[in-house]
Amino acid sequence: MIEYNYNFLREWIKETKTAYKEVMQAVGNSSSSNLHDWLGDGPAQKRQAERGEPIHPIAMNTESMIRFCNYYRLPIGVFFLKNGKPMAESPDKALEQLNRRLREVEKRLSAINAPSI
Repeated sequence: MIEYNYNFLREWIKETKTAYKEVMQAVGNSSSSNLHDWLGDGPAQKRQAERGEPIHPIAMNTESMIRFCNYYRLPIGVFFLKNGKPMAESPDKALEQLNRRLREVEKRLSAINAPSI
């Protein structure tokens, strides 16, 4: 059974310490309400909580999901679970790869910006 991984986006933002504004830019959206709905802390979810109902995040739409994955170079499978397991590399592995790429870029930038002797 394939299902949407509602926790991925929240975990990814927390682990990478990415600002909500940057994520909204990545998906081409200027409204934070969509992002909060995807994270499960939007207005609809707050009303559910006030009524004592279980909170359900809203799945990210396909276009935004593709933009997000392209922007951060993540496989789209991180958003899906098959039999309870990630269809693509786990969020931890995806984050590990992203962090490795960021360190490589930082090394290149520091080499470029290093003063000449």
